[in-house]
Amino acid sequence: MKDVFFAELPLPKPHVQLETHGRSRMRWTSSKRLFADLRPELVVVAGDVNSTLAGAVAAVRCGVSVCHIESGLRSGDWSMPEERNRVITDHLSTLLLTHSDDANKNLNR
Repeated sequence: MKDVFFAELPLPKPHVQLETHGRSRMRWTSSKRLFADLRPELVVVAGDVNSTLAGAVAAVRCGVSVCHIESGLRSGDWSMPEERNRVITDHLSTLLLTHSDDANKNLNR
């Protein structure tokens, strides 16, 4: 799905793309080597997909601050992996960027 965004929107290609399809969560976080090599000041993650969580966990393990775009969204359905990804990513993030009053209220709770 990510290829559609880069093909149709005027976005620069990312420096690094975490490949999470078919991998266990422990293997995702092995991507932290990338952050150790790049030494970013901030890692920006968006949404609630597995790579969002993987990027946040890897950054935190390297001592790098995380900015979560679309933070504060909640469905309340804990059977959805995306809901767990949202909540955990928000808790790991230093900077939370929202786009709605509902998201702000969720984060304040």
